[in-house]
Amino acid sequence: MIRSQTARRKHEPREAEPARQLTVRNVPARVATALKRKAAMANESLNQVLVEALWKDSGVDLERVHDDLDFLVGSWEEDPSFDDALKAQDRVDASLWK
Repeated sequence: MIRSQTARRKHEPREAEPARQLTVRNVPARVATALKRKAAMANESLNQVLVEALWKDSGVDLERVHDDLDFLVGSWEEDPSFDDALKAQDRVDASLWK
């Protein structure tokens, strides 16, 4: 499963520098099987499961990426023209419902 950057989960890190590719050798068959099973159960790629495991175990504090709307919290401003526009949408044209 390939994730776009906007589809990242909230806890996934994004480094300021480019990612690196690693090769892991001599992985015991039981470990490989367990990791593949974990990936399948989570509907994720094996690569994603491994990156998450490495990230969590590394102890490195990476910049967190949030693809949510938290930056909008507390930024509401009253706008009477917007309120009027919403009220206009609530009006029912009786002729359309005959």
